[in-house]
Amino acid sequence: MKLSPLQMVHSQFEGISLIAVEMEMPDLDTNGAPYPEIKGEHINTEVILGTPPDESEPTRFSIKLSIDNLKVRPDDFPYMFAAKIEGIFNIDHDGDFTERKRMVVINGTAMLYGLIREQFLMLSSRHKHGPMQLPSLDFRVLQENKPDDQEPTPPVTVQTKKPARKKKPA
Repeated sequence: MKLSPLQMVHSQFEGISLIAVEMEMPDLDTNGAPYPEIKGEHINTEVILGTPPDESEPTRFSIKLSIDNLKVRPDDFPYMFAAKIEGIFNIDHDGDFTERKRMVVINGTAMLYGLIREQFLMLSSRHKHGPMQLPSLDFRVLQENKPDDQEPTPPVTVQTKKPARKKKPA
């Protein structure tokens, strides 16, 4: 099996919160899955891409992904949630900076979102409303230079900073 040109070398949660809302739960018969259903438009996302300030052609990036449903939670969804995670990525790709950045933003964000999904599923498994599985999201909307007929792109902030390094144990 061939390695992906994008490798996540470290990730860490900066915060994660899951609150069960007081409500009477309807019978769950959503697509055959035993989970309360939430749609992508009810999930706020923020993506911040970090690049080293001293490199003109960086191959190391950081991404901070924040998600929540605090402003747009549907009345029939039994959880309020928020999470913030940061990942450090190395990319071995011969493309120009714009192409590398696009690959890191789309694929790196998808990797981090998968970690958030798993944590929320695990945290909610013993909650009174049962497990919560976030939907799969399509992060290709974060790409630059997209056709005019595509939906508006959620914000991606690019910061020039040194990607954090994993702290060594004392």
